[in-house]
Amino acid sequence: MGRRKAPEVPPWKPPTWLVSDPGDNERSPSLEGSLIPGIGSYADDEITVRPVRAGQALKRYDCPICNQAIAIGMPHTVVVPNDAPDHRRHFHTACWRSRHTRRPGRS
Repeated sequence: MGRRKAPEVPPWKPPTWLVSDPGDNERSPSLEGSLIPGIGSYADDEITVRPVRAGQALKRYDCPICNQAIAIGMPHTVVVPNDAPDHRRHFHTACWRSRHTRRPGRS
């Protein structure tokens, strides 16, 4: 029996809601083309970043930067776009701090 060939994985593309409209220059002109992983293109004043303490972490989440689990009871960071609170994302605190140097999906 020969070895099976690993399936090809397509390159990561952000979902359509994650990418800001290229014609929308009023929203964040300084961050044009720049994405906050798992959130989209937002300036610092357009998002709310808050810590979640260990006692508050009652569910398991996946960090959109490293694709690793955020376990129940693990302190982490929640990022909420002010204009779209349903698109909040949970990040490892270290991943959120290093978001400018890492791509989504890299561990």
